[in-house]
Amino acid sequence: MWLRTLILLTLAISAFGQAMLNRNGERIVDTVREISQPIQDACSNSKADIVLIIDGSRSIHPSDFIEQIKFLKRFVDHFIIGNNGMRFGVVTFGDKVIMDNTFGLTQYTSNVELKDRLSSIDYRPRDGTSTQTGLAIKYARETLFTEARLDTKKIAFVITDGNSRNATETAEEAMKMRNEEIVILAIGVGKDVSEEELHTITGRNDYVFMIDEYSLLKELESKLSEISCKHKNEGCSEDVDINFVFDPSRMSYNETRTVTTFITESIADGKFSGKNVRIGTIPGKCQGLKGFYLDTYQSKYTARKHFNNLQRASIASLLEESLKEYFTCPYGGRKEARKVAVIFLKGKLIDQDRLKKNVQSLRKSGIEVFGIKMENLDSEMTLTRIFGRRNILDATKIKSMEEVRHELVNRICKW
Repeated sequence: MWLRTLILLTLAISAFGQAMLNRNGERIVDTVREISQPIQDACSNSKADIVLIIDGSRSIHPSDFIEQIKFLKRFVDHFIIGNNGMRFGVVTFGDKVIMDNTFGLTQYTSNVELKDRLSSIDYRPRDGTSTQTGLAIKYARETLFTEARLDTKKIAFVITDGNSRNATETAEEAMKMRNEEIVILAIGVGKDVSEEELHTITGRNDYVFMIDEYSLLKELESKLSEISCKHKNEGCSEDVDINFVFDPSRMSYNETRTVTTFITESIADGKFSGKNVRIGTIPGKCQGLKGFYLDTYQSKYTARKHFNNLQRASIASLLEESLKEYFTCPYGGRKEARKVAVIFLKGKLIDQDRLKKNVQSLRKSGIEVFGIKMENLDSEMTLTRIFGRRNILDATKIKSMEEVRHELVNRICKW
């Protein structure tokens, strides 16, 4: 009896060993052990504080919400989680921040603990009557990122399948987050999400990812983990020549002061203060905008024409001059430096085709062109056609020029 039991046990162990082999003859035990460990591909020595801002609004189907959580669990396994490595926090939002499904950067210090906590995030359709993306970004910045380590890069991921309830608020909160040197990546899922809004959130075209459905999130894992590990706050470490272009004849005294203050504070900005950054200005020339005597004009019609120059923006001609002269050596330009033109736009643009042609000429010459919209009367579509979506900063939608200045510095320095 004892011998029979021993034989059966030996056969069982042998059979169990056979069962642990996959089709390639590899032991499944070893494979399972590998899967249970973090993937840690190129990220074994990486250090970052990352907040995942995930959409829990009722527009998401319950099965898609589960798919989203599965993706996050796979994603965090690309890293070593811990106080000396990567740390993760989560903000789940709908019409409010869903506190039970939100946690900070310091709470979970191992892959197992973090994935267990992610598994506990449940779908709350009753809290998802709207998509308050701006509120979630604000909460992440004001609450979770206050726990971030001083010597560590900060990254936020926004995952959503719809447009935010208040696009202006979302843009403002995203700008404030980026101004605190927090990098934002955005993932849009499905046809109802606005790619343009996601560009506004990230401030970078290459940090927006669009997919058709949640099941395709897995296709982004490697790319997103690579960015998380390798992204660096480069700042303006390279040589950059920047010319600010504006036309005082289009502005009031206070508006002109606003622009000149913007420029002087940009010069003083820490990211621009190095010797590698040179800043110049190209103001409009007001010659010829003189008064006239009582008997100069014989009719009110011809008298009114005297001031036509005041009603026409000279930006197009200024760009022609900047292309020909202001980035060349006699004006302090450097041959190998990046070249950037920043144009302040005020009033309705005249001769839009000419301006577009000049902007294109600047770009072909290797000059990057940014436009700052100051109570401009032209449509956003017109400005996008001329400058491109990423290169327009709308001061009419933002509370302060200081925030616009921070945004411009960050875009130029590619933060």
